[in-house]
Amino acid sequence: METPGTALIKELKRSGVSMTEDPQLILKKAMSELYDFCEDVKVEEDGPNFNVIIFKPKPSDPVGMIGFVQTMIAASLISERESKITFIRRQEMKRGNLYLVIGTYDKELEQGTKMIKN
Repeated sequence: METPGTALIKELKRSGVSMTEDPQLILKKAMSELYDFCEDVKVEEDGPNFNVIIFKPKPSDPVGMIGFVQTMIAASLISERESKITFIRRQEMKRGNLYLVIGTYDKELEQGTKMIKN
């Protein structure tokens, strides 16, 4: 299944951007340089989480149950870079900017959770 993130990943690779680069560079290149999804992007890694600020997202309204298109794209790009499943911990629009916390699912965490349950 292809997502908006899948198309951007292919385009990034064609333009010479490696998915091992800094996550901020990857998201900025994809979302504000190759395509006009926002004005700028800031990313901070915080352990298994990525704190992302998307400045002036376009479109700036959520799409039904899906939420913001930029959220799906950012999660897809981080998932590809990290080679892990990602999920959205939080998405919030404040003062025209979209604030995201994107978590990564770690297999070691899953095993630890199973051990606690048993």
